[in-house]
Amino acid sequence: MSNATHPIRDKHTWIRFVFLILYSIIFSIAQYLVFVVALLLAIISLFKRTPNENLQSFGAGLAEYSRLLTRYLSYNTQAKPFPFSEWKAGDKPDADMTAKAAEGKKPAAASAARSATTKAKTAKKPVAKKPAAKKPAAKPATGNQAK
Repeated sequence: MSNATHPIRDKHTWIRFVFLILYSIIFSIAQYLVFVVALLLAIISLFKRTPNENLQSFGAGLAEYSRLLTRYLSYNTQAKPFPFSEWKAGDKPDADMTAKAAEGKKPAAASAARSATTKAKTAKKPVAKKPAAKKPAAKPATGNQAK
């Protein structure tokens, strides 16, 4: 008989199973948080031209954490994600996202000057009244039309 223990009796198998359940619950919470962050960023973008950098950073961190959770849950790594390891920050926003935000950002002085110029151009100018055109004189009614 061999000295190797059966996987069902191995203590490490059961510990991994407990962590799978725990990290599956955490993964569900992380998915919900990603949705909330995305919704908040969308609402903020309706009112501001630039996204909230703190929320973007938090969202990137959640994305990286979700990636690490997925790797652990799918047995692609033995390294346990946070809180048993360091929280890894996500990537910075893509260059096209920051460029679009920068395009939408207008300096306050330039915006105020443009606003004053627009108001001056669209201001109503007094218009001189034209004399009313004379109406043609009405023809007297003839007896044939009265009948």
